[in-house]
Amino acid sequence: MSLLVLDNSGYHGFHGSTGSSGHHGIGSGGHGGQGGRGQTGGDAGHGGSIDIKLDVSGDQSSISTFATLEPKSGVSQTAKHSHNFVLGDPQAEIQMYAYGGTGGNGGRGGRGGDGAMGYHGTNATRYSSGGNGGPGGDGGRGGDGGGGGRGGNGAQIIVRVDQVNMDTIMLLRQRVSPTYGGRGGLGGSGGSGGNGGPGGPGGASYSWQESSTYTDANGNQQTTYTTHTNPGGHSGPSGRSGSSGSRGSDGRDGSSSYYSIALTRDTLQVENFSSPYDLQLKVVKYIDTIGYHVIEPASHVYLWVTHQNVGGMPTPSHQLIRMYVADNQWVHCPVQHRVPTMSWIQPNQMVEINRPILYEISDVFRPAIGDPFKIIANMEHRALVDRVNQDFARVRKEVTPFIVQYPVSASLIRGASAITLQEESPIVFSMFNIARLGLGLQATMKRVLFVKLKLNFNTAGGNLQLETRDIVLRNSHGAVFEDSGLGLHADIPLLDAGDRQHFASTLQFVNPDVRPYTRIKVEGSLFLGHIKSMMNPINIQIRPFEVQLADAYTFNLNSQFLLVVNNRSVFDEVEKWKNVLRPLGGVSVWNLNLYGDLGLSHIKKDGKSLLQDFRGKNIIFLNNIFLLEEKLDKHAIWYAQARELYLAARDYGINTFLVGRNMFDLSQELIPALPKAPTPVLFKSKDALLDNMERRIATGEGFQVGFPAGAESDMCGCLMLKGKLKWVNLKLDVKTICYYKKGRQQFPDGMIYLDNATLQFENSEISQVEFKLTDSTGKIFQFRPAPENKIRNKEKNYGSRKNYVTGTQPWIDILQKNLQVENFQVEIKLEGYMKKRGGETKGYNKRFFRFDAKKKILSYYGSAKAKTPKGTLPMGRYTITQGNFLGRDPGNEELKFQIQTPSRTLSLMAPTPEDKAAWINAFIQSIPPIEDSPTFQEPSIKTKRQDITKRLSVNQLYEKFSFSPTTSYRDELGINENATTPRSSGKFPEQRQERGWTRSVGSSQGSPQQSLMGTRTSHIMESPPNSPPISPVPVPNSPINSPINSPINSPINSPNQPVRAHHISKIAIEARNLISKHKEPDFK
Repeated sequence: MSLLVLDNSGYHGFHGSTGSSGHHGIGSGGHGGQGGRGQTGGDAGHGGSIDIKLDVSGDQSSISTFATLEPKSGVSQTAKHSHNFVLGDPQAEIQMYAYGGTGGNGGRGGRGGDGAMGYHGTNATRYSSGGNGGPGGDGGRGGDGGGGGRGGNGAQIIVRVDQVNMDTIMLLRQRVSPTYGGRGGLGGSGGSGGNGGPGGPGGASYSWQESSTYTDANGNQQTTYTTHTNPGGHSGPSGRSGSSGSRGSDGRDGSSSYYSIALTRDTLQVENFSSPYDLQLKVVKYIDTIGYHVIEPASHVYLWVTHQNVGGMPTPSHQLIRMYVADNQWVHCPVQHRVPTMSWIQPNQMVEINRPILYEISDVFRPAIGDPFKIIANMEHRALVDRVNQDFARVRKEVTPFIVQYPVSASLIRGASAITLQEESPIVFSMFNIARLGLGLQATMKRVLFVKLKLNFNTAGGNLQLETRDIVLRNSHGAVFEDSGLGLHADIPLLDAGDRQHFASTLQFVNPDVRPYTRIKVEGSLFLGHIKSMMNPINIQIRPFEVQLADAYTFNLNSQFLLVVNNRSVFDEVEKWKNVLRPLGGVSVWNLNLYGDLGLSHIKKDGKSLLQDFRGKNIIFLNNIFLLEEKLDKHAIWYAQARELYLAARDYGINTFLVGRNMFDLSQELIPALPKAPTPVLFKSKDALLDNMERRIATGEGFQVGFPAGAESDMCGCLMLKGKLKWVNLKLDVKTICYYKKGRQQFPDGMIYLDNATLQFENSEISQVEFKLTDSTGKIFQFRPAPENKIRNKEKNYGSRKNYVTGTQPWIDILQKNLQVENFQVEIKLEGYMKKRGGETKGYNKRFFRFDAKKKILSYYGSAKAKTPKGTLPMGRYTITQGNFLGRDPGNEELKFQIQTPSRTLSLMAPTPEDKAAWINAFIQSIPPIEDSPTFQEPSIKTKRQDITKRLSVNQLYEKFSFSPTTSYRDELGINENATTPRSSGKFPEQRQERGWTRSVGSSQGSPQQSLMGTRTSHIMESPPNSPPISPVPVPNSPINSPINSPINSPINSPNQPVRAHHISKIAIEARNLISKHKEPDFK
C-alpha cells in the first residue's frame, strides 16, 4: 500500500437540540409560557499525539515507519502502528492528523407560548349598556439558545528521522500536518416570542320600541312608536407579543499544539524543525550547445536552474537532489544528464547547479511548406530526491516555454504572378540568419548552406505539361541557363549573424504554342547542414510560387465586353466565355494579377481609362478565389476599389456581371467613398494631445495603444492587480492590455505593451492561478483571480460584453498562444557614453547607454558599472531628428539628435560626429523608424495592402550594392544625400510596371518607369520639414564604406552540374530594398 493515513484527531461534538415550546395561555386572557432553553452543544474530543519514526531497512529495500498514537478523547489505550513502503516508490505518501474536534453548536431556544383570548364583555339590557371585552394574554418569551460546545485541543505530531535518512521526509509531500485546536461550537439562537392573545369581544347592544296613543284634531285616535337602543361593549386590547430569547454563548476554541521534525544529526545531536524542506524554482537560463542562441530541431540544450529552499529545514545531506526536465513531445532528457544540486541547502538559501543540464530537442523530418518551421515547446522542470524517487510539487508546477526553430529561414518569394509571353517574372527571395553565429562553409563553425530553385513542369490552367524548352531561366545578370529543368543552385559560403542575403533570377515563357493561363509552380528550397552532421544538408523549408502566362489587355473598339480574369482562371473557362460572348460583340481581357488592380478610373499610357474604353458596355467579373502570398483566401472582388463598379454603372452606363460566390455588398456601394480613416488615438487630456503633437509622434504599430473600457476586445474581465480590482481588456491587433478602475472609463489607468513581453505562471490543475507579465522594460504586472464577492456587481453590469471571461486561466491560454516567446532576451547592439538632456529647460548630463535590439529598448545608467538603469525608452515605434530640436536647443548641433516616441522625446548629444553616426546606424539597421505618409490622398490611389509597390521606392534605386552586414540600405544602394534624382542605369525598351516591378519586353533587365496603370511610388522614409535627414550617416574609415563582394557571387558551373544562380543585379538591388522594407513577422 502506497498511502499511510494516521488520523488521531478528536471527534466532533454533537449539536444541541431545540428547546421545547412554551405553553399557550390558559383561560380568558391567560399569558403564554416561556420557551425552553436550547440544549448545550456537546464538547469535542481532544486529538491524540502522534510520534512517528522514519527509517530505512538494512537491505535498502524499504522504508519502515513506527508510529505511536496516544489516547485521544474516547480512546483509553495507546495505539501502535508499523508500516513498510517500497523504497523508491514515487507514490509512497504519509498523511497525519492530530487536530481537535469541532464543538457542537447549541440548540435553538423554544418558541414562547401564545397568549389566550380576553374574556367576553356583558351584553347590553334595557336598563344598561354592554360591557367591554377583556384584554388578551401576553405571548410567552422565547427560550434562550443553548451554549456551544468546547472545541477539542490539538495534539502534537513529532516526526523522528536520522540525518542519514532525511530523504524519507519526502513521503510527507512537503506538508505540515494539522495540529490545530478545534473551533468551539456556535451558540444557539434564541427562540422567538409567542404571539399576544386577541382582546375579548365586547357585549352585544340591546334595542326596544315603546308606543303611545292620542286623539288628533278630528277626533280620531292615533298610535306612535319610539325605538330605543343601549350600545354594546368594545373589544378588549390584544396582548403583547413575547420577546425573543437570548443567543447562547459560543464554545471556547481548543488550544493548538505543534508539529515538529526531530532530526538526529550524525553527531547524535537532535534538532527540531517546524516544517519539511521544500524547493522552488527561481531562475532559468538556457542556450544551445553550439552557441547559435537558437534552439533548433535535433539540437542539444544547456540548462542552468537556480532553486530556493522555501521550507523550514535543510535539504538531505546524504542523498542527492537531481535537477532535470521531463520528457515530452519536444524535449528528451536522459537519466544520465540529470544534474545534482548541492546538499544541505539551508532554509531561504538559493543555489544554482554547478554544471548545466543537457537535453535534446526532437528532430523534424519534413521541410516546412511556406512559413518557416516554428513551434513553442515547454520545459517541464523537475527536482528529484535520490533513493526515495520523489520530486518537489512546487518545482513540478513550473513550465518554461521556448521556441524551436531553425537559425535560418527563407522569405516569401516576390515576383510577378502573371506575365505575358516574352516578359520576365522576377523570382526573388532572401535568407535571413537569426543566430548569433555565421552559417556556411566559410563560417567559424562550418555548416553547409545553399538554396535551390526548382520548376515543376506538371502545370495547370492551360497546358498540363511543359517542356524545358518552353521556359527560360536567367540569372540576375541576364545570362540564360541552358537547361531550365535542372533548376538553379546557389551555395552560400557565409551568412553572418543577423545578415540577410538574396537569391534572384527571372522566369520567362518563350514558346508561343503554350496556352495562356498555364501556371508553372516554382519552389525555392532552403538547405542547411543537419545540426548533428553539419556537412549533411537537409531541406528545412520550401517556398512555393506560381507564375501564370497571361493574355495582355488589348483595346478594341468593337469589344462590347471586358472579361476580368485572375491568376486562377483557366484556359478552357476563358475560351468558353469568349465563344459565348463573341457573337454578341468583341471581348477584351483584363488580368487582375497581370496589372495588379482593376482600377477602372486609372489613366493608361494611351491617355484613356477602362471607364472610357467601355462606356455603355459590359464587364464580366470572374470572382473566384485567387492566389496571393502562398494563400488561397481572397476573392477576386478584393481588387475592386470602393464604389468603382457602382460609379461605372451610374456615370458610364457600364453593366457588371459578377460570376461566382457573392462577395459584393451593393448596400456598401451606395455609401460615399471616403479614404479609410486611421485608427483613432486616445489622449488622457487636451494638454497631452497638444504636447504629443508638438514634441512626440502619434502612437500606432510598435507601441501600446489605449482604448476605452467598453471597446470590443479579444478578451475582457475582472482581475486583481496590486491588490486592487481592475477591469482588464486585451486587444491582440494592437498587442496591448489596458486596465481600468471602472468598466466605463474612456481612458485606461495603465497599459501593457505585449511585444517582447514574457509570461510566467504556475502549471497547476487548479484553474484559478496567478500569472505575471513582464514587459520589455522589465516592469512586472502580477494578476490574480478576483474574488466572487468583488466582481458580482461588475459581472451583472458588464458580463454580457463580448469575450467576457472569469478567472485567470483563459487569460493564460490566450497570452501563451499569442505572445512572442524569445529564447534569448538580450542583444546589446551598441553601448557607450552620451549626454542626455534632462528637459527643455535643463542641461545635458553624462549617462551610459545600452541599446538592446532584441527587446527594442534603449536604457541609460549612471555609469558603465551600474546594474539598474535610471530609465528606459521603448523603441518599437520611433523616429529620429537631428540638430537644434524645435529651435530650442542651439549649439553643438552636429553632435545632437533626438529620438521621438509616443511616450517621450529623448534629446541626446554624442561625443563625436562619428559616435552619433554609429548610434543612428545601429538604431535604423535594427529597428526601422516609422515612415511619414501624406495625410490626404485620393481614394483612387489608395492601395489595399503592403504590396511590392508600397515597399519599393522607384526614386531611390542604385546600382552599387554589397552584402555587408553592417551596411545600411542607403549605403548599399549608393544614395547621394545631396542628390534629388537617382543615377540612371540606362534606357530600356517599352516597359510597364506590375506592383512596382518593371517589365521589359525582350530584355532580361528591368527599370522602374511609368506603369500601364499610372505611376505608383512610395518612399523609404520622409524627414520632417526643415530637419536633417533620418538616414544613417557613414562613419569615416568604417566597414560601412568598404564594399564587400557577395559570398554567393560564384562562377557558373559546368553544363554537367546543376546551374548556379548569380545575385548581384538590378533585380537583387530592388529585392534588397523591398525585403528591407518588409520585416517578416517570423524574423523579429
